Amino acid sequence: MNKKLTAKVQKLTTDIKTPSNNLSDCIIIEPEETSTILKKGNLYAVIDIKSTDTLDKNLIRNIVTDVLHDSYYQSDNISPIQSLEKAILEVNEKVTKISNESLDSQESKTDFNIIAGVLWGNVLYVVKFNKGNGFLMREGEIKEISTTSEGNFAVASGVIKNGDVVVLSTEKFSQKFPPKKLLESALSPKDLETDQSSLVMKFMVSTSFTKAELVNFKTPSLSRKSKINIADIRKKLIKKKTKQQSVSTIARSIKKPLNIKIKKSLKPKFSIKLLIPIVVVSLIVSIVVQRKIIVEPHETPVQNDVPQQDTPQQNTLDYAFYDIKLADTAANPENIVVFNNTVVVTDKKSGKIFTSDITTPQFVEKKQTFPGIDNVENVGGALYFTDNEGYKIYDLINESLDRTYVGDFGITSSYIGNIYSLKDSDITKYVPSDNTLQENNWGSSTDFDGAKAVDTSYSIYVVTKENSIVAYTGGEKGQFEVTGLDKDFANLTSIVADIELEYIYIADTGNNRVVLIDNDGKFIKQFQIEDSTAWGNIKDIAISKDESTLWVLDGSRVYKKDLVK
Repeated sequence: MNKKLTAKVQKLTTDIKTPSNNLSDCIIIEPEETSTILKKGNLYAVIDIKSTDTLDKNLIRNIVTDVLHDSYYQSDNISPIQSLEKAILEVNEKVTKISNESLDSQESKTDFNIIAGVLWGNVLYVVKFNKGNGFLMREGEIKEISTTSEGNFAVASGVIKNGDVVVLSTEKFSQKFPPKKLLESALSPKDLETDQSSLVMKFMVSTSFTKAELVNFKTPSLSRKSKINIADIRKKLIKKKTKQQSVSTIARSIKKPLNIKIKKSLKPKFSIKLLIPIVVVSLIVSIVVQRKIIVEPHETPVQNDVPQQDTPQQNTLDYAFYDIKLADTAANPENIVVFNNTVVVTDKKSGKIFTSDITTPQFVEKKQTFPGIDNVENVGGALYFTDNEGYKIYDLINESLDRTYVGDFGITSSYIGNIYSLKDSDITKYVPSDNTLQENNWGSSTDFDGAKAVDTSYSIYVVTKENSIVAYTGGEKGQFEVTGLDKDFANLTSIVADIELEYIYIADTGNNRVVLIDNDGKFIKQFQIEDSTAWGNIKDIAISKDESTLWVLDGSRVYKKDLVK
């Protein structure tokens, strides 16, 4: 592999803004790290999904992209084909689970189709799961990529030449726009149906790797690829048809494999030294810092990555991040939520919003206030919450209010674009439509009376007034039960469940701890502080989207715990 090819890419797909039973999309994963590209290449895919349930395109795109990226690029398998097959199976399982365990459906059927390609050096590896089509255009001749089938998979691999054009598309797209027609058409999203998507890629030699670069991975960063113009391809294709070599049948191994595991980089750990100036000027912080955090981890033998149930695994907390009273001595914060680079704390009574960079603790008060602010969430990078006026969407960066839905809401949780509100013994589902909300009763139960917290991940998880956790799917109570605890829950105050998270996180302030369980309710681990005066007033908890950091709001103090150790 001594040639480096780059691809100019054009996406042809519909712009679906509302949930649909049928959708398709184009996925492009081009890692910024040169070493990652050298080890695993760039990944391109076209998906097509049909379901008896409604599907949200943005949600599906995020899930497919994240699972493909994590599974493929972190795979130890030396074969791109086998790594890609494994990644596709995980995507299929995840997407199918979303439909089968959706909030609105008792039973659903989902058909998942994908055709994906990995460009590694100058070799293209193609994997198709169920339906999809691939074509190679070389020197004026167009051929369908020849694949070898095995079960639901069909695979192929072959050397890509400078100037080659590869088309990956859904079955319906290739039926309506075969390659020749595609080159003769000027398509726009309006011309396509929801199940018609295609990726058109033109490959060009960029540079040749040196021997040192192949060993030490010191090549310069690759520049971003520009979009391809189909009209340019059509002009440059030579009309004379000659016999060309098509993409060959699958070879399931690479001659010179690289058995290298890619690990996610950890976020830098904040130094306690940065708190020294604050200690000098604040007695409050002095007290927090002087109170040593002394949780002694006592690891237990692990079986199948789950600690034995008789002695739960405990972990030491990193440090107290900040005291909100430094920003406002009268502050009484209630909620905490984390974004990519920002942690947000809100005060329900005053309506104030405080924000800080996640690495440098310095909370600053936002100009606008929202009295009664509660149920704070990070939804797609925007701040969603309720207040005394209704349900609101707030842009933190521009400090502007994007939308307000006037109404009387209870405990809320957003899921796949909808809002679920628990009040009294009912859960109401609100579906946004233009600037209004369409509402209907999603479920009723005595479990909901006096409920303390709610969150959603496929099912709705409710923290009851008896400090237990119940799960409801499609309006019906499931067989969910928390098992493996060393002692029963006492005074639960918050729960975090999200389809992007591996675990469910529970704030058990009665036991001064945060507990992690899996989606079946099985205990995983817990975090505690042995000082009996700390963590006895946990108001709320938040988890970073990459599940690397736990944030705890205890009284007016914010604690930060690095989960990747």
